[in-house]
Amino acid sequence: MTEHASYQTVLQDLLFLQRVAALGTVDEDGHPQVSMVPFALDRDTGHLVIHVSTLSTHTANLRKQASAGLMVMQPEQAGTGVHALPRVSLQMEASFVDRDAALYERTKEAYTTRFPDMAFMTDFADFSLVRLVPRSVRLISGFGAARKIELAQWMGAVAPD
Repeated sequence: MTEHASYQTVLQDLLFLQRVAALGTVDEDGHPQVSMVPFALDRDTGHLVIHVSTLSTHTANLRKQASAGLMVMQPEQAGTGVHALPRVSLQMEASFVDRDAALYERTKEAYTTRFPDMAFMTDFADFSLVRLVPRSVRLISGFGAARKIELAQWMGAVAPD
């Protein structure tokens, strides 16, 4: 396998097989907050999609400051060193999607395709769909195997075949 294919495969495995991520936001006092969020991927745009409640701390934080960090990682497996776990860290810009916007149905479809059991919640008024637009991407594909992923490389890895 070539180096190019290797990083793409690791990135695709993380994004397509893992369904939860750690979302880092900053609260009104400037303190970091980390939350677990289920995520989907709009493969045509390369944006990640989360569905958030108005009751969640991260929702209030994102409304005040759109910059966020997100990490998706392979779960620990017995007998495997934790320092070599593949993971991708992204610096993101959050954008709440207005229900009246043309983008809403596309965003909703990306989320409900991955989480069909949650489709009914997308109609709840106290929940919002949020698009997370990658600004920078760093992939750790194993111990000592870190690399910056350019946004064009990101799109090449996530775009539909």
